[in-house]
Amino acid sequence: MLELDKNNEFVKSVFDYIEGGSISNSVKIFRQLEKKHEILFIPMTEFNKTEFCDDKWIKNNLYPFLSDSQLIISGEILDSIEILDLDFREIGTTWRHWGEILANWCNENGIEKPIISRNKSTRWKYIDFYMYTYTSQWIQNYNEWAKAILEIIMEKDKVFSYEYKSIDE
Repeated sequence: MLELDKNNEFVKSVFDYIEGGSISNSVKIFRQLEKKHEILFIPMTEFNKTEFCDDKWIKNNLYPFLSDSQLIISGEILDSIEILDLDFREIGTTWRHWGEILANWCNENGIEKPIISRNKSTRWKYIDFYMYTYTSQWIQNYNEWAKAILEIIMEKDKVFSYEYKSIDE
């Protein structure tokens, strides 16, 4: 199984939280990474936003964010969150497309897929990140990780929403 890099500041903070530590450090680091990469993860909302899917934005903003955060989450989490650019446009992805984005990022960054059982390929495919039942077979402690990531995004929204709510009003 692939173990997320606990030398990464954000990953370390998430696992500290999973092990009973405070959520506040993870929230702070996550928000700093969002600002650095001009990206916003928020809980699912009711208001309609413009959707976009721009390969250039994915490579210039999302991929560097993923590199700094190791935010490996499966597609069904997109039913609970939205990923926005600074113009409040939502990245329009399906579970499958999200899986493809993560697989491409992993493959481009040399993150090899573990060879387990009948799997003979070290290249990731969209299906590996499609839903948690697939992702959890490749990523160590995935279920705890995914639960913590959702909690961090929800808490971040409570703490920092004043920074981005005024744009809507």
